[in-house]
Amino acid sequence: MNTSEQLLITGQKLFGKLGIKAVTVDDLCNDLPISKKTFYKLYDDKKEFVLEVMRYSIKQLKRELIACRRNCDNAIEMLFAQQDILSGFYEMRPLFDPEFLELCPKAVRLIISFREVFLAAGIERNLREGVAAGLYQEAFDLKEVTKAFLLLIDILLLTKGPDKAAAKGALMIFINGITTSCGRALLMQIRG
Repeated sequence: MNTSEQLLITGQKLFGKLGIKAVTVDDLCNDLPISKKTFYKLYDDKKEFVLEVMRYSIKQLKRELIACRRNCDNAIEMLFAQQDILSGFYEMRPLFDPEFLELCPKAVRLIISFREVFLAAGIERNLREGVAAGLYQEAFDLKEVTKAFLLLIDILLLTKGPDKAAAKGALMIFINGITTSCGRALLMQIRG
């Protein structure tokens, strides 16, 4: 692993734990350890580094989601496996604090694009596969259900504390509502 990748991983860890504003270039360099000179050879400033951390994180996330897709036996199993993967990304809560919007609007646009393009396409594909396999009902508008599902994922992934169980319950109710009787049996088997 090269210095740049080690620095990106350090950035993920520190930003996720402390928040972007709280982490200084000195903190990043001391954690590795590398010199500030090395940091500034790789990145012009902290904003550019934050953007690269988000690019790196999203690239990793896409790889994990694609691998998950290959390893799941059915559309319902895939929904829950991918939700677990996404939870890890959203656990870096300080990245989503309001200060993030101010400090790095390009990184925010990157996350929004990931959600609205990559995630939406994956959900819609999952819905199509579930319908084809007889696990989901055919009588719904795929685009609208995809939008609703994205909103539920947002709620689930951004909810913390005791409300987390309620958010998971809402997701279960939603999935239960789009499944066929065969799909509900599989859902109960998977989530027992």
